[in-house]
Amino acid sequence: RSAKVHGHPGRLHCIGGHVEHGEHDDGDLVDTFAAIVAEATEELEIEEDQIVENVCLGIVRDVASQQPEQVFRIRLDAAGGELRPRGSEHDSLVLLDNTPEAVERFIEENSEALVPVGMACLRVHAGLK
Repeated sequence: RSAKVHGHPGRLHCIGGHVEHGEHDDGDLVDTFAAIVAEATEELEIEEDQIVENVCLGIVRDVASQQPEQVFRIRLDAAGGELRPRGSEHDSLVLLDNTPEAVERFIEENSEALVPVGMACLRVHAGLK
């Protein structure tokens, strides 16, 4: 995360965001799938049609804030070298091999720098306990 953001500046976090009132709801129902697509296209230099899979993996809760957060897996039709952060929320991207072993090693090596919810997202994605 960029040093310019309010929450957890300068720490490692996954791409994500919030449901925007009036943008991702119709007054009664909230479309969290549309919200994560909007966040991904806002935070990465990708277009919506590059998203080929959008799956909700579950809900995690930040112990400090007690705020529940949905965890999504988005699969892209893009090579890792093509990905760039867009806007000022992130300074850079860290790309990992998509294996449980690589994710677990990354978590162990970066546990102090990871935002707690980001760590939970990585663990859920990799099927780690």
